[in-house]
Amino acid sequence: MPFIAEATSDIAIVRLHGRNREAWEKKGIPVAELFNYLYTEQELEELTPRVKQLASNTKQLHVLFNNCYGDKAVENARQMRLMLGQSAPATQETLLGLESTLESPE
Repeated sequence: MPFIAEATSDIAIVRLHGRNREAWEKKGIPVAELFNYLYTEQELEELTPRVKQLASNTKQLHVLFNNCYGDKAVENARQMRLMLGQSAPATQETLLGLESTLESPE
């Protein structure tokens, strides 16, 4: 399905399922396999200007990564945030480091 950046209200949602066309055409595979796709940096760079355009035409924009096999959605969301000029949220590693700092006795 082509990406069409058209705002029809003050709130817009972009939902990205991945591009694992081969999996969608297979019969009898586990549902999780349908979303086993990691967008490449190039693919995200191609989407970024259209996401920015849509954001400029709405009050709120939500980009949802539904390629939720493993941590692929989380990784792609982090990449997209950086491409949009937003700071990336804390990673599991930095959260674990913070947690160990909070737990260590003074």
